[in-house]
Parts: sequence; C-alpha cells; structure tokens
Amino acid sequence: MLLDSRADSLELQPQDSTDCRNVYVTLRGMAADRKSGAEKYLANRMKDPAYRAAYEAAKRRIEQVDALVQALDDRREQLGITKAELARRADLAPEAVRRLFSVDAPNPTATTLIALADALDLELVPRRRRAS
Repeated sequence: MLLDSRADSLELQPQDSTDCRNVYVTLRGMAADRKSGAEKYLANRMKDPAYRAAYEAAKRRIEQVDALVQALDDRREQLGITKAELARRADLAPEAVRRLFSVDAPNPTATTLIALADALDLELVPRRRRAS
C-alpha cells in the first residue's frame, strides 16, 4: 500500500490489483484540534488577570535563569573547561555543576551563579529590564 499524505487527511492506496483494500482516514477535527486536560485547565486559569500576571512573572524569571545558565555554559565551552574543572575552580561539588548544566529546569542559588561566573572570569551585573 502507498501512503498519500495531505494537510488534513491520510489515504492508503493499493499498490496492485491483488490488494483491493482502500482505507481513508480523516484527521481534521481530531488530534490537531483537541486539547489535553492540562491545556484546558491552563487556558481557563489564564482568564483570571491575577493568575495571568503571576504566570507571566514566573515565566520571565524562569527564562532569565535559563538564559543565564546557558550563557555560563557557553562561556565554559568557549574556554574549553570541563564541568569538573569548572566545579573545582568554583569550589563547588562536581555533581552540582553537572546537574545545573544538564537538567531542563535548573534552579541555582545566587551564590552558585556568582561562584561560577567568577570561575569563568565573568561578572553578574544587574541592569534595567528592556521594555516588553
């Protein structure tokens, strides 16, 4: 059978006359439009202005931490330093440094970030947030 794929449907077509089955499946209105329970819950909660404001503030903080950790890891790679060597230079546990650069949602302390920045010959300098 051959698979014919279009934007809104899939069709299986027989390759020869011995395979006379022809199955047609329409995906429109199915999985593409369906939301999970979590997505529906979040959409409903986002209607509350106070919840939306708290959500956006938390999202900004998470994005800032992610960007900072990524910048530190980029600098580490630029200098050709291993995570173990960076941990030694920053006087941190090697597993803490490995975890920081490998988990999806790191949550480092300010002290850890400053120690890593110092070991990478960087300064953490606060500045005003750009207009959004």
